[in-house]
Amino acid sequence: MKRRPFSVVGTTVPCTIAIDRLLPVLILWAIVVLSAANTFAGVQASIQYKISVSNPSAKVIDVSCRVAHHPEKALELNWAAWTPGYATVWNYGQFVNDLTARDGSGRHLAVRKHSVNQWIIESNNSGVVTFRYKVKAIDPAANLGFAQAYLDSVTGWFNGAALFPQIEGLRYERQSLNFSLPTGWKVATAMERDATGDTYEVPSYDVLVDSPVQLGRFLRRDIEVNGTKIGVVVAGCDSVDMDRLAGMVGKIVKCEFELMHGSPIDRYLFIYHAASRGAGGLEHLNATTISAPVAEFFKDDSWLKAATSHEFFHVWNAKRIHPAVFDVYDYSKPVHTKTVWFSEGLTAYYADVVLYRCGLMTKQALYGDLAHIIDLYENNPAHHWLSWQDISWNVWDPEVQQGLSVWLIPGWMIDLKMREVTDNRFSLDDVMRFMNIWCGDGGKGFGEDQIGMICGAVAQNDFRPFFHEYLDKANSFPYDSILSAAGLKWQVDSISSPDLGCKLWWTTATRPTWTTAGEVKIIGIINQGVACRAGLRDGDKVLSINGEKFVTRRALAEFERSLKPGDRMDFRLSRKGKEMRFRLVVGSRKIIHSTITEVESATEKQVEIRNGLLEGRTK
Repeated sequence: MKRRPFSVVGTTVPCTIAIDRLLPVLILWAIVVLSAANTFAGVQASIQYKISVSNPSAKVIDVSCRVAHHPEKALELNWAAWTPGYATVWNYGQFVNDLTARDGSGRHLAVRKHSVNQWIIESNNSGVVTFRYKVKAIDPAANLGFAQAYLDSVTGWFNGAALFPQIEGLRYERQSLNFSLPTGWKVATAMERDATGDTYEVPSYDVLVDSPVQLGRFLRRDIEVNGTKIGVVVAGCDSVDMDRLAGMVGKIVKCEFELMHGSPIDRYLFIYHAASRGAGGLEHLNATTISAPVAEFFKDDSWLKAATSHEFFHVWNAKRIHPAVFDVYDYSKPVHTKTVWFSEGLTAYYADVVLYRCGLMTKQALYGDLAHIIDLYENNPAHHWLSWQDISWNVWDPEVQQGLSVWLIPGWMIDLKMREVTDNRFSLDDVMRFMNIWCGDGGKGFGEDQIGMICGAVAQNDFRPFFHEYLDKANSFPYDSILSAAGLKWQVDSISSPDLGCKLWWTTATRPTWTTAGEVKIIGIINQGVACRAGLRDGDKVLSINGEKFVTRRALAEFERSLKPGDRMDFRLSRKGKEMRFRLVVGSRKIIHSTITEVESATEKQVEIRNGLLEGRTK
């Protein structure tokens, strides 16, 4: 074989090295050169945060960040408008103050605030930028931290979205944190520790923003389930039986691993806040924060079970199994999807089913939860014009949604329908396991309209008409026929209730809602209803009713509970800036009260379907 000579530029010595022998050397040289170029361009930038709490009573968290290997003219910092799992616009930049910056030599750099969530640092190609700022901890003591940040004399908590900006161009760089805290304070987080044990590391901004941190004095137990390390932390009460709580957590985690045929994570952290009025849970990437009244930690039939089961199932549904719109989070604005009914609804369904399967809920309670949610849905007039897809799309606008976030229903209906048409050969469990592999292992989300097709493919039946009729349209599921497939009977009684023909909606113009006074608006006017006939219109601002003003949500709720059919209501309203007066006489309407029971004479197929759902079995 004739070899071609290779000329070396810049030398006067003839060179006849064979190309095929030199090729590996050239490849190695190219890798070295490109690697050096990438490092210079900032691909391997270093981002190091330090979190300091020197005076908890001031309710301020001090943050400093050193960014190295970033030779750009400007450093753009963008705080999130919202946090994953919580469809509320917080505009976290509004809580950031006193942002200053210096270069690697200690010289001050110009900083300008471009918008509520964006700062620009004129870094002047300095390569190293250190910026400092303060974050106000504004979460109320009623929940010890849930959406933003919290501090008191013994404990603290923060949501990553509240503390850390997305640094433009460095979203996928590794980032580290260390802490300077009062004596005796500890740190609990699901983030990884480095070899020293003093620094926590994450591979990207997306993990940083989705990793809550508990600070201060708290109780902790660590367990292991199926090789996964589970941390259980309680802040706010030092007398909680941690062995009992960890035992409950272990049962739920084990059951959900069995349901989903394995664990996709190596660690998970449950952060519980024993608070005065807390009630809620927020899922994160491999952690959750659950806030509950102190009494719940000492009850046998505690709400904590449902919250724990629900939030942990989000490890799969919403995090791994997610709509494609969340393949890459856009933190700058609300992101809408028609599939919240799936991410939240099926999670609510499995939260209850898992509790039954692991022995923490009775059948009566399981059926009772479904009956209660059906009542909330059917007694809300908005369900006549809002489909499940509409409810999902408007999750960012509770005024439009009108309290229809009653997610439990679709999971029950879809699972029972799948079991019925396949003679219990396939179920919703199979769908979730398939989607966990397809989306979770594949790393890509599902399309808005693919869920029905996936259910049909798993069940080997066409589910598109079912989805179109009961999820795309504002139609109630046929509860009677679907429940009867499992030998369950839906019984309905009705009672009279006061009727205004509209909703009195307490709202605030800003976030957080607990720091501002609110106002009452008229929404959900029913055509030819009591309010409509009296002349009220959607959007009317209520100045007073019977001379009484309502500046808190609680005051309005107490007033509504006192109403009776026949009561007179004198409204003073503002409509497009003009004050108006109307009189309304409270009407009455029938509302339903449901019960769900097992049929005594159920067929063999009905019993098989019912037990299949309850026990997680198919043929």
